[in-house]
Amino acid sequence: MNFSSLKKGQIAVVQAEQDTGIVLTPNGQRHLGSGEAFRAFGSLAAARAFAQGVVAANPNVECGLYDCRGAHVERVVSPK
Repeated sequence: MNFSSLKKGQIAVVQAEQDTGIVLTPNGQRHLGSGEAFRAFGSLAAARAFAQGVVAANPNVECGLYDCRGAHVERVVSPK
């Protein structure tokens, strides 16, 4: 995934179905290869809060947090 649109300090949140690994668009639909596949936030705290809200509302979704270089920062899943 290309995170080149992120500025330094921004964090991308990528949503995916936990069971299949299929990436979802920012509005929760299956990503079909075109358009945005992540939502950008100005801080790790804001990205984490968003991701925690997503997985709380839909426990079958996980969120990956990535920095502007594409490095994986954190994985957020629903507590079981």
